[in-house]
Amino acid sequence: MPFVGKPREMLRKGLEAGFQTNESLGRFTAEALELPLANIGGGNDSLSNLVDRLITAMDQDDRIPDLVAAARTERPRNVLLRDVEEMLDLNFRPFDDVRSPPPAVERKIVAQGVERTIVEAAGFPAAAPFIAELGEAEYRVCLISYRIEKGKAVYGTGLLVADDLVMTNHHVIACAQPPESAVVLPGSKISITFGFRNFNSETQVYKLVEQDWLVASDPYKRPDKSPGLDYALLRLATAAGKDRIGSSSAAAVRGHFSPVAYVPQPDEPLLILQHPFDRLDARPSPMRLTIGFVLDVDGPAIRHTANTSEGSSGSPVFDSRMDLIALHFWGDTGFNKAIQMGDILADLERRGLGGLVT
Repeated sequence: MPFVGKPREMLRKGLEAGFQTNESLGRFTAEALELPLANIGGGNDSLSNLVDRLITAMDQDDRIPDLVAAARTERPRNVLLRDVEEMLDLNFRPFDDVRSPPPAVERKIVAQGVERTIVEAAGFPAAAPFIAELGEAEYRVCLISYRIEKGKAVYGTGLLVADDLVMTNHHVIACAQPPESAVVLPGSKISITFGFRNFNSETQVYKLVEQDWLVASDPYKRPDKSPGLDYALLRLATAAGKDRIGSSSAAAVRGHFSPVAYVPQPDEPLLILQHPFDRLDARPSPMRLTIGFVLDVDGPAIRHTANTSEGSSGSPVFDSRMDLIALHFWGDTGFNKAIQMGDILADLERRGLGGLVT
């Protein structure tokens, strides 16, 4: 079916906004798509006409997904390109996982009959910057995987908090080291996969340093039986944060998250980017976004209603401003839990490692 209508118009506008000159567009098509502009009519025409011919040529070769994926790696903050990518991913229904808090949770009603600000702390974030931040965040969240005895696979989610440091839950990596394992698993046996946003997306797989890959950690339960923060910092063999997220020379640099010490208020919205395990297909899912609400804060733990599943452990939790405020770690009937970044940062500071994550 020809690529027409609203999706085509959105893609055209997104490409024009992202590549504002013929030279920029020509470099992109030659490097990322191996399609010189001369092959579609040369570079002397207007940018609008060139973009239109580019879309037509890619559509004729059934390469529209390739075009969108390549453009997104160079312009991850481009809202229109992200919207088109979601339209193309037939397996992605962005609001399937949005759930309101269960009926048992009492909701505050400030006034009736007139619109009011219900949760002051949530504010009114601007839409375009929020979506742009989300577009960048997708490239900084990773799927963690490794195999243990008898070939059993272990999966979890992680996030880049420095150019060469991945944060996840301690229990995600526990099976790769004593006492769960007889030996420490070599870093080359642990895969860190970025860019698994859908089944068509290009991924980049990294490994941990061969030895001493565990930089810092606190278990879910400490030896004295007191509750821990359930986090781990893992050292990558390559600084993924300095790498470009696509194959072309102008692809955006991945960068990393900067955690924020912020205590959310009850009823504030939260977002989680994660790789939940798909039990039906028996494999990790491409990146998923879920939205929920804060129920309460108890010490370092945030109880919330955002959906998670096996494989979601170690996922980043964001507030409505896309600030990284917590690390998801646990679920129970009716609620999930996340550890506040402020407590993790304080723990690193106590260990003399405060400068590692900023």
